[in-house]
Amino acid sequence: MSQIPTLDITRFDSDRDAFVAELGAAYRQWGFAGIRNHGIPQADIDGAYDVFKAFFALPDETKRKYHVAGSGGARGYTPFGVETAKGSKHFDLKEFWHIGREIADDSKYRDVMAPNLWPSEVEGFRERGYGLYQALDNLGSRVLSALALHIGLPEHFFADKTNFGNSILRPIHYPPITTDDIPNVRAGAHGDINFITLLVGASAAGLEVQSHDGDWVPFTSDADTIVVNIGDM
Repeated sequence: MSQIPTLDITRFDSDRDAFVAELGAAYRQWGFAGIRNHGIPQADIDGAYDVFKAFFALPDETKRKYHVAGSGGARGYTPFGVETAKGSKHFDLKEFWHIGREIADDSKYRDVMAPNLWPSEVEGFRERGYGLYQALDNLGSRVLSALALHIGLPEHFFADKTNFGNSILRPIHYPPITTDDIPNVRAGAHGDINFITLLVGASAAGLEVQSHDGDWVPFTSDADTIVVNIGDM
């Protein structure tokens, strides 16, 4: 069985044609690729994880203060038992938070991009969380440049179409399963509805990718690797 590749994104600068071809091949075969040497310091990732863990450790009633009913979870907190994968019998066993792009209140996009919420109970949440958002946003733009070249478009074709895009950073807490009557699936099988998704190295194994042949292939990335997959767009 072939393996989902992990690519060195610094080769986009040193051997551009080869990197673009390898990335395109990975997306055509798998829809997934690992990206290493991405330039995001591990200390920044760890710092963001620290504040996210601190938030999820708060009492349930405190976390629910940041749940915006009727918003579809666009910003702030979404508790357990809310999100269910399409076609799944069981809801996903996870809680999560959404951080979106910071825009001016008089922006023409404000009516479709709600302002962020920031939990006052966790020191440094805004600084750490939005810092990681910006770092991943910049990395995503580099990947889109390579993708544009692969499909015969100018390198910066997507730049003015995504610079105000409603991208979100979603820290997720998957709790341990402690009883036998809960399905051992934290998030059901699904396709991402967006353009591309960036996944920071998980703290545990579990991610599986379905091949064109229908086989499920485990993909556990190294700590210094960020997984980037294609969405339905």
